[in-house]
Amino acid sequence: MINEGVPPADAWPAGLAARLASFRQGSVVPSPSMFYYADPAFPVWNHTRAYTESSTGPELIEVAPGSGPPFGLITTQTCDITEENSTKPLRPWVQIAPVFDGVKHLDSGWRKKLERHRGPNYWMHLPALDGFQVVDLRIEMPVEKGWLANQIPLPAFENEEGFRILASRLAFLRERPAIPDVIVRLVQRSLASALGSLNEVDLEFHTRIDNEVTEIGIAADDWSEPTSVQLAVLFEETVSPEVWEWLSNWHDGVMVACLSEGVTLMALDFQSYGELSAADYRKMIRVPLAG
Repeated sequence: MINEGVPPADAWPAGLAARLASFRQGSVVPSPSMFYYADPAFPVWNHTRAYTESSTGPELIEVAPGSGPPFGLITTQTCDITEENSTKPLRPWVQIAPVFDGVKHLDSGWRKKLERHRGPNYWMHLPALDGFQVVDLRIEMPVEKGWLANQIPLPAFENEEGFRILASRLAFLRERPAIPDVIVRLVQRSLASALGSLNEVDLEFHTRIDNEVTEIGIAADDWSEPTSVQLAVLFEETVSPEVWEWLSNWHDGVMVACLSEGVTLMALDFQSYGELSAADYRKMIRVPLAG
């Protein structure tokens, strides 16, 4: 039981709380270890495959020093790092996600998307770091707070807006409910495929859609076995007639496929954030336009 091993606040190492006070969610530390548990008999990630010949069973795998991420980003909530004013702290660890060099691993198209907070939700550009550093939120490593206290925090963002977006991104990744298979197959994958094809033949128009539309909201009558689904195109300012028409035409084609599986796809809705009520927004599952 974790609680039995956590001492009261006055028994923690002297000066630890003061050192932790300089960290927050979104702080960056250099050269963290990257580790995970795996069975090389059934390797998935390429790094695991490198252990196949020498390993005899499941083990803790650590990326060798110098081969791991250049930075790590703290994903733990700020108040849980110091546990300030708590006489009985309950969290000995913080979570750190790896950061990779976007110039080395991503092409210019991906970098442009990430600069606008587009692309996969598990990637996020960290503009306050030199170069083009990107955090990957698909894995987080626990490190004890005593280790963190000996690090020098670096900021990931140049202003508070970046930290706010990170918090929203983490909340989205943690709270998103499972989307029924029929919606994934007929709606999400269809849209991703249509946008991918458009990107190949008309990059300029694809970029235009990406600039105008932030995300797609999905509402359903029953999330376990939906029979009626409505999509909402969500945007900041305006959607041009050309983008409106392209999305409407895609939607009309998907309606037929949905109906064949007993799902009625309601009329496509276009909503700006300024007009959308908080209640309606919370009823939706939101998915990014791409990624």
